[in-house]
Amino acid sequence: MVKKRFPVKSSISLGLVLVALGTGAGVGIRSAVVRADDRAATRAIDAEKPKALQRVRASEEARLHAGGMPIERAMEEVATRGRRGLPAELQPEPSGDLAPLGGWGFQPRDVPPWMLAAADAGH
Repeated sequence: MVKKRFPVKSSISLGLVLVALGTGAGVGIRSAVVRADDRAATRAIDAEKPKALQRVRASEEARLHAGGMPIERAMEEVATRGRRGLPAELQPEPSGDLAPLGGWGFQPRDVPPWMLAAADAGH
């Protein structure tokens, strides 16, 4: 009687294929679970966004109407009289803030002299 040899190469190949399929299936299942969890978390965050925005808007609205004069009346007065009738603390004035000039460092030209003169006058 002749003994048949067990095909080692075929068995190893088959084993590797099965391991690869099992790993791929596991990764696929885990990926689906993670996506489902992500969708649930996204829904929870999306449900909270409008509430947070509504709280911010309500706070802004309350601050607009909490002053000594209703905001609608204040806007009418500024529209009719302009800014000249406003108190001194609300009058526009030049700023000594040089931070906006920092962007000029990225330009191919130097800062224009008239801007430097205006900045120096503010200090």
